[in-house]
Amino acid sequence: MTRLLVFVFAAILSCDQTSPQPPPMESSLEPPLGMLGSVRRPATRYAMVRTGERCQVTIEWEAGLAERLPKDHACPKDLALGERILLSGATCIRAGETPARNVPVVCPDPLTNAERDQRQKASADAMAPDAGN
Repeated sequence: MTRLLVFVFAAILSCDQTSPQPPPMESSLEPPLGMLGSVRRPATRYAMVRTGERCQVTIEWEAGLAERLPKDHACPKDLALGERILLSGATCIRAGETPARNVPVVCPDPLTNAERDQRQKASADAMAPDAGN
């Protein structure tokens, strides 16, 4: 019985004590905005454009320059004439004149392969020894 009274008394006393306040949530979840890098669209975009029976893959640079890759590819079945699929970062979006059709789509292999090949080429160029020295 004494143990029960001690337990009840300890429980009553602990109810009157206030627990320390936890730190504010916003301070521990994210770094300050100044520490975050700027969020920008990638400088290079890859596009597959339907120009007829076949599709062309082009590379568009931030400066407005574009390079058409020499090989034409089979077009995705749902890509209409004049529409294109844009690969920007890790996302592919169908783009055309009809706003309802401008939706994310599965990236076609020729488009992702073109990006991969350009990255490998840029990496190899950066690793190559300088011929002038």
